[in-house]
Amino acid sequence: MENEETLWIPWNWKEERQLTFNETQEIIREIIEEKGSADPEECRRRLIEAKERYQTILSPTSVLIKVKGGTLKIENSSMISWAKPVHTVNLTYDYWIGKYPVTFHEYDTYCATTGRVKPDDNGWGRWTRPVINVSWYDAIGYCNWLSEREGLAKAYDSNGNLLDRKGRVTTDITKVEGYRLPTEAEWVYAAQGGQSAKGYEYAGSYAIDEVAWYNQNSGGRTQSVGQKKLNELGLYDMSGNVAEWCHDWWGYYPDEASTNPTGPDEPETDEENECSTGRVCWGGSWRSVAKDCSVWYRCNRYEDEEDGDDYTGFRLVRTVFLETPETSQKTTWGEMVLARGGSFQMGDARNDRKEDSNEKPVHTVNLTYDFWIGKYAVTFNEYDAYCEARGKRKLADNGRGRGTRPVGGVSWYDAIRYCNWLSEREGLAQAYDSRGNLLDKSGKVTTDITHVEGYRLPTEAEWEYAARGGQNSRGYIYAGSDDLNEVGWYDGNSDGKAHPVGEKKPNELGLYDMSGNVDEWCHDRYGVYSSAAQTNPTGPSSGTYRVQRGGYFYKAELSCRPVYRESSYAGQPGAGFRLARTVFYLLTF
Repeated sequence: MENEETLWIPWNWKEERQLTFNETQEIIREIIEEKGSADPEECRRRLIEAKERYQTILSPTSVLIKVKGGTLKIENSSMISWAKPVHTVNLTYDYWIGKYPVTFHEYDTYCATTGRVKPDDNGWGRWTRPVINVSWYDAIGYCNWLSEREGLAKAYDSNGNLLDRKGRVTTDITKVEGYRLPTEAEWVYAAQGGQSAKGYEYAGSYAIDEVAWYNQNSGGRTQSVGQKKLNELGLYDMSGNVAEWCHDWWGYYPDEASTNPTGPDEPETDEENECSTGRVCWGGSWRSVAKDCSVWYRCNRYEDEEDGDDYTGFRLVRTVFLETPETSQKTTWGEMVLARGGSFQMGDARNDRKEDSNEKPVHTVNLTYDFWIGKYAVTFNEYDAYCEARGKRKLADNGRGRGTRPVGGVSWYDAIRYCNWLSEREGLAQAYDSRGNLLDKSGKVTTDITHVEGYRLPTEAEWEYAARGGQNSRGYIYAGSDDLNEVGWYDGNSDGKAHPVGEKKPNELGLYDMSGNVDEWCHDRYGVYSSAAQTNPTGPSSGTYRVQRGGYFYKAELSCRPVYRESSYAGQPGAGFRLARTVFYLLTF
């Protein structure tokens, strides 16, 4: 950006440091006060503008959702020849796919970093609207830039060929490490809901208005991502808003089943226009009629059009690499969902329990940071791998089954030891000392959760905020629905045992089993609520009992509400848990 000043933020004068958003705000405030106007009102105005700008730039909306491989039957109810024949596709690998299409603020950061001209927004607005007016080559350029930025092997060469981790041209998608566009098969499989597919016509519903912006409700323009209902995998805007580039060349479907397809080896020719037929797009857009937003409608665009068009964008994908036997056992390590900070009324604001309870008084809680939280509770597969690695005795399942069922019968101290082991395994600073005190990145005891880098248990406030849907909350009684049977296993449907994670409907953030199945440990010591507002609370400073949340398969409906709280002695086996991590942003100006 012309005349933009570069500011280096030293840490101990010798190395870069990852900062939380709270710390970036303080740095921005100091910069503005030092360099800004002497007028206090002007200084405050500039501070607000800077906060808004950097919160937008630094907040990663391209959260990736893990999709487990499976079998897909691509079929189309239309009579269009290129939508036939029906054929089976086998995806033998897992992959990550963007929860949202790439937005303007993400693509604008790429342009600012590389000196590219920002694409036109048609006067509709930028920020969290999906980027438009980008060609297929623009999209793979963004993918390669993001791969380089994160230390991954690039996925594409200059001609658009896929590259393996060693930089060699390949057609084996399982060998491609970097960010890339989804293959046509990956896109369709994810849009239909993957292994959780319910057969909807649109991505997440039979009712198009629930999930899509199209020509009858869009107002003739794109809309900010994530405003409509998500699909079975927790993906937004797979129907409508913008059509999305796929990796594949356009071509007719094969007659036979295929495994891990990446499309034709070369483009087919449009004889009338004497050019290639281009690349595949899916999803429909703000200008599409309803049928063109279904999960079976495909179209094509010319990939080398210089400026793209105003109804096509793209979404990121990465292949999951299974490096060790441990990570091939259907583990869910790394399947974390981003919860953006915000304010909420903690406690029984609905007054579901008329009598006085430990869910009152209702009080305001401000979470000024973003955090990751496990999409699922930790499973037996995952906890068994930890026990094997540490030579610990595996926990009994009481004959109810292991595998992808949530682990139970874990003490609070067992849970934090698991967190520390996983942090160590991934090269992160441990979150806990041997007494259960939180540790900052340098290993010093802290009560500031924004300074804790490693895996940890969610605070009680984080757990309730996430269970209620965070910024996307719709005020449901349970975590994701007013009907507990849709989202939770409890005494009315569990048959007296825990069930594999992820079988029920997710909540508004894409989290599973936050109501029922197993109780979950939180970080906090148990204490009575205060009516005073709190910011980033971590619970009382003393006590031997720790909070449990969520209810479990033997509990009644009332005990499975997101606001329900109970406690247990920290050393007593008796619950499951899910992981959390504070989001650390790398500050660059």
